[in-house]
Amino acid sequence: MISLGCWLLTFELKGAAFRLVSSGLTSDCCSALSSVLSANQNLTHLYLRGNALGDMGVKLLCKGLLHPNCKLQMLELDNCSLTSHCCWDLSRLLTSSQSLRQLNLDSNDLGDLGVMLFCEVLKQQGCLLRSLQLCKMYFNHDTICALEALQEEKPELTIVFERAQPVMEARCQNPLLCGPTTRCRRREPTTRAGVRGGARLQEAPRRWAGGQGTEATHAARVSLEDVFL
Repeated sequence: MISLGCWLLTFELKGAAFRLVSSGLTSDCCSALSSVLSANQNLTHLYLRGNALGDMGVKLLCKGLLHPNCKLQMLELDNCSLTSHCCWDLSRLLTSSQSLRQLNLDSNDLGDLGVMLFCEVLKQQGCLLRSLQLCKMYFNHDTICALEALQEEKPELTIVFERAQPVMEARCQNPLLCGPTTRCRRREPTTRAGVRGGARLQEAPRRWAGGQGTEATHAARVSLEDVFL
C-alpha cells in the first residue's frame, strides 16, 4: 500500500522544479511519482537524491517519464541504491525521451556492464542527452576507454566520471594484504574527467608502487544482451 506521504505527492508536485532530496522515499512511492510525471507537463526538474528508490523504483518512474506528456529536462538520481539492473530501463528512456537533457547517477553501483550499455545507447542519433554524471563510481579500463570514445564522438555530450580508484598506501605495507610476490598498485584519481567543447579527456597517471609502468586490464567480455535481455 502506498503511504499517505507518497499519495500527497500527486497534489504537491505543481511547479516546474521539485526537490525531494533525502525524503525517505522508496520504490513504493514511485507509482505515484510516475503518475505525476505523465500528467504534469509543467514539471521540468526533479531531484530525488538520497532516496532508496532501487531498480524497481526507477522502472516505475520510467513509465511516467516515457509518457508523451512528460516534459522533464533534468533528473537527479544521485545515491538512490541503483545497480546495473536499472540500466536497461534508463537506456530506453534515453533513446525515447525528447525532453530529457541532464541525468545525474552519481553514487550508485551501476557497474561496468551498465555503463557500457549506456555508451552504446548514447551513440544513437535519437539520444538527445547533453549531460551525464557518473561520479563516485569506478570502472575498468575498457569502460573508461568506451566513455572516452563516446565523448570524442559526441562532443556536445558532457560526461563526468572518476577515472581510477585510489589504493591506500597502508595496504601495500601490510604483509597480510600484500605478499612479497604481489605487485601493489596505487592509482591516482582525477576530480573531473569529462570536459566541454569536445576536448580530449586527459588520462590520470598510473604508477606502480615500485616504479612506473603501464597498467594492463583484462576484463572478461560479457554480452550485454545476455545480462539485460
